Amino acid sequence: MTLSTAANTSCSPLLWPDWSPEILSSSPSQILVVRVPLEISPDRQTSLRELLSTSELARADRYRFPEVGRRFIACRAALKTLLATHIQGCHQPKDIRSIELIPTASGKPTWAGCESDFSVSHSGEMALIALQLPCSTSTTNHSPAPLRLGIDLEHAARTTDCLRLARRFFAPGEVAALEALPAEEVQRAFFRCWTRKEAYVKAIGVGLAYSLEAFEVPIHSLPPGTSHRALLAHAADREQVQRWQLFETSPHPHYEAALFLDSPHPPKITYATIDWAETNWVKTSIR
Repeated sequence: MTLSTAANTSCSPLLWPDWSPEILSSSPSQILVVRVPLEISPDRQTSLRELLSTSELARADRYRFPEVGRRFIACRAALKTLLATHIQGCHQPKDIRSIELIPTASGKPTWAGCESDFSVSHSGEMALIALQLPCSTSTTNHSPAPLRLGIDLEHAARTTDCLRLARRFFAPGEVAALEALPAEEVQRAFFRCWTRKEAYVKAIGVGLAYSLEAFEVPIHSLPPGTSHRALLAHAADREQVQRWQLFETSPHPHYEAALFLDSPHPPKITYATIDWAETNWVKTSIR
């Protein structure tokens, strides 16, 4: 399914994605997950720079390697566009540019204009953005209660001493599960476990300063788009085990990704992919 678009009135070649009515849901926990390719053409980079603030442009230009700055521009422009379009209801570059993202102490970006939670992760040439969407105004007159969420993405094809890292950082049950696997399965299982653990600490807003040994997640693969009990054990708070849901996404064969949601009911999730080469650059599939 392709989202409808509304053209902007500036000289920018961007067209702004907007929801088609049939994919709006009255579910109080509807989530949007967007895959963002970070390799962009020079023309697209020029147009996306229009959406960044002066401080964001300065940050992009400070990176030592040009490709790092280019990827930052793509990820930040995509995030601000999604927030402006689907939370604020604005489509103009000036509205998107005015969004100021402030990092928390743990590094998670926040926006004062957004009561709903959102999360961003990037690795290599790809990023994932997850955010809670407002209810359809045709079915309810109030916004959904904010829920906590966290998403993480890791390039899983790089060589890593997985068991050494697992023994240092993971819970004993996770280490035992990894050690029981055939050697050829350990690396993907390690990154699967890592993304799930990092998605959880992002969701609770503490970052990697939180002890990764304090809680245990499943390491086996899940059918994409289905929910699963996210925590197998939590040393400090057993109630956490009953609260969290885990969704495994499949953005690319070389990547592992996980979404954690603090939600009592499985939400409807919309999966979208940005195609920078297309004029209408957001395409979605409904799961």
